[in-house]
Amino acid sequence: MELKPIETPKQLIDAAFSRASREAAAAKKPVQKERRVKVLELRKINIVSTFLEERLRAFVRDVPSIAELHPFYRELMSLTVDLDAFKKGLGHVESVAGLIKKLAREHARRVQGAKNDDLAWKARKQFYARVDSMVRSLEGSLSTLNEARKKLREVPKVRFDLPTVVLAGYPNTGKSTLLKRLTSSAPEIAPYPFTTKGIKLGYYSKKYLEIQVADTPGLLDRPIEKRNAIEKKALTALKHLTEVIVFVLDPTDGCGYPLDKQLHLLAEMRAEFQVPFLVAVNKADVARPEQLEAAKKAGNVIIEGEGLQSGLRDAVFAAIDWTKFNKREAVFTPVTFGEPAKTGKAGKAGSL
Repeated sequence: MELKPIETPKQLIDAAFSRASREAAAAKKPVQKERRVKVLELRKINIVSTFLEERLRAFVRDVPSIAELHPFYRELMSLTVDLDAFKKGLGHVESVAGLIKKLAREHARRVQGAKNDDLAWKARKQFYARVDSMVRSLEGSLSTLNEARKKLREVPKVRFDLPTVVLAGYPNTGKSTLLKRLTSSAPEIAPYPFTTKGIKLGYYSKKYLEIQVADTPGLLDRPIEKRNAIEKKALTALKHLTEVIVFVLDPTDGCGYPLDKQLHLLAEMRAEFQVPFLVAVNKADVARPEQLEAAKKAGNVIIEGEGLQSGLRDAVFAAIDWTKFNKREAVFTPVTFGEPAKTGKAGKAGSL
């Protein structure tokens, strides 16, 4: 998730005044000598006002309404940034943009009504001084917004036009291997708040329909009672994305967690997520027969392992409620804040 960067107050002021001096001086001068100073000062006021108002309003305009965000992003945004401070900062920027426009009209009238060149020059200088003060008053708000922008980079870009299958299970059960086996490619690794390893995303197609597969280290790999309040909310965000969960079991002793503990976590996840569950019994090629039999008690089991014919792709495809998604192959351009959504051949891009 990305917001356009915004300059510091000093950068905004310097850029506005520099542009005004350059463009006003380069503009065609009036024929009447007595009007030249007034015209020059009016041009400077207009250029500074237009530049600052457009720059400030553009930043506010490019921030999507929080209410219109996908619930996944909305939940994560509330975790990542102080929403009250964020909204207050945006309101302050919008307010200053409006005040600059009002101030420009007021000082333009003073320039036009000035009885001599010196008074016209003074009116424009007063405008510059007040604008400088107003923009510098944004220091705290712009700092807050820029900090929020940096934090929001940690929110992964996911595709909402595709069904998402999430891998769950204890560490070292083979989720990463299964992700590669499902998607036949190295996954993309995107940052995810409050995890150290990020979220791994892979994709595969079946019958011309594309499926997104996510592995979330640090989120679905330990009992819920061991999570703090923030981690639980990050888990809640994931619920808005998940269509199917593939819970990976390791029936051998290789992962470091006994099977009964893995089955307990599976029961917790089933109670927490109201979505279809598939259980991938991994490392079946090295498991003992009694270990496999014990794992099969989990129900809805798919046997996985090196050299074994996998039925997981078919099972995932069958578990997805395809009525929620366009049944044509999706062409999708992820929306990033500050850029317009693009339309592919399958229709509109997924809007945030």
